[in-house]
Amino acid sequence: LAVFIISILYPFWNLLVISLNSPRAGSLTGIAVWPRKFTLDNYRYVLNTRFIWTGYRETFIRTFFGTLLTMLVTSCGAYALSKRYLPSRMLWTVIIVIPMFFSGGLIPSYLLNVKLGLIDKRLVLIIPGLVSSFSLIIMRNFFMTIPAELEESARIDGASSIKVLFFIIIPVSKAVIATVSLWTIVGHWNSWFDAMIYMRTPEKMPLQV
Repeated sequence: LAVFIISILYPFWNLLVISLNSPRAGSLTGIAVWPRKFTLDNYRYVLNTRFIWTGYRETFIRTFFGTLLTMLVTSCGAYALSKRYLPSRMLWTVIIVIPMFFSGGLIPSYLLNVKLGLIDKRLVLIIPGLVSSFSLIIMRNFFMTIPAELEESARIDGASSIKVLFFIIIPVSKAVIATVSLWTIVGHWNSWFDAMIYMRTPEKMPLQV
């Protein structure tokens, strides 16, 4: 187990060691446990670059608002699809599942965003990927396992569908909410391709670009 742990931790340690090396020492091959020539110049260079700070700012903005809006819209959609009395429920489910296997491609997506006036706007990094079909289906399936008696008792007390969703369903769905939120956060934090395609202003580029 100790060997397994070391095999996982060493690559991270190796990255840290390389970053603390001088450029010449860092380019040398071989396994290094300690920096060959210790220096902080690499960090000074990076931290003195203004784009590192604008990159962090844009990434935090995208991750926060993107995750917030995604969870709001996905929760509403999953709640509606989880109801067996929803008209044409299977049809809507099929329509949502199809994009998991087929997409229009990059050129139609780009032209659509141009027509919507989203190019070089922060919303272009959030709106097009606002809802993931996979996450929506996962949440729908979880909502379907919640006992109907919880919702019925709330409706007897006069709760509307919105109140049932936000005060009954979501509080008992913390597990799936946390899971989908984590997927969304990681996806937004690591994403770079859409920003490279749609953004024009260097100060609006996220950290990964």
